[in-house]
Amino acid sequence: ILAITGGVIGQLIDSRLRRKNRRNEYIAEREVDACVWIYPLFKKIMQFLDHYNRKNPKFEDAKKIVRDNNDLFWEKRLLLPPGVPECWMACRNAVEEENRDEATRQAQIAFPLICKRFDINEFP
Repeated sequence: ILAITGGVIGQLIDSRLRRKNRRNEYIAEREVDACVWIYPLFKKIMQFLDHYNRKNPKFEDAKKIVRDNNDLFWEKRLLLPPGVPECWMACRNAVEEENRDEATRQAQIAFPLICKRFDINEFP
């Protein structure tokens, strides 16, 4: 009887650990997807507002990116590394106000935060 009880308890503990590992893997995959999604958005915003376009920054294109992806951002914000949601909101506000310097500064702050999450220097 003790052997049967021990076996059942062992199986319960093992199944609980497997469920926990599976859940953690699922969350990690979603976090990677969120970072892979937002990193190029910051890059595109910076390209539209970079120093080559200083005299004629493409605010309309940057605003379109922000507006098109804002709903998706709110869905994925909890999966992003700490500090990145704040950078996105500040960058979004700066783009809406056509403040090129603040928008690019916020995007530059976000890059290391995203890369630090995965111990890499730059996203591919």
